[in-house]
Amino acid sequence: MQNKICVALLLKFSLWYTLIKKRIQPLLKTEKLGMITKKLPHISRYKTRKYLQETIFDIDKSSEVK
Repeated sequence: MQNKICVALLLKFSLWYTLIKKRIQPLLKTEKLGMITKKLPHISRYKTRKYLQETIFDIDKSSEVK
């Protein structure tokens, strides 16, 4: 009996987690995009950093906004 209850609770938790993740993920992406957009007008120098095997523009170090 306890195993059935545990399985039911895990299934409910899994469904809730999936629903919440689908709702929150776009909000987090929008917030991240907003932070990048806020930094763009404040770029005052050109800084790069290593990413994987490439060199990319580092907006965090190039912008005066923290």
